[in-house]
Amino acid sequence: AKAWALKPMPKPKPKSYPKPKSPSLSLSLSRTPNPKVGPYLAPFNPSGDDVINDALDMLGLGEDDTLWDVGCGDGRLLVEAATRHGCRGVGIEYDETFVERARKRVADAGFDAERIRVEHKIAGH
Repeated sequence: AKAWALKPMPKPKPKSYPKPKSPSLSLSLSRTPNPKVGPYLAPFNPSGDDVINDALDMLGLGEDDTLWDVGCGDGRLLVEAATRHGCRGVGIEYDETFVERARKRVADAGFDAERIRVEHKIAGH
């Protein structure tokens, strides 16, 4: 009978990505409470055009896809994705101010709520 031994796999080398030229979104848990909804995930930190371009290039969206953006802020990623790729979008945002901004951006870009829907919700609820 043959004995089989598992050999340890070598650790993969981390991928190196170029440093973005503009701030990118980061996920950090903040303990600063919002009196309306409680703790929030991160302050609004809009992504620059190059970050959005890189994200959309990596996603490779098509007309049959739906992009979900949790913490969509003002909806810029959703609108750009629908404009470039013809996909649908769903944005989730807990801050009512940004929900209204995102809905206005969607309407100003000529999309309706069938194409891009922005919901006022707390992620995970």
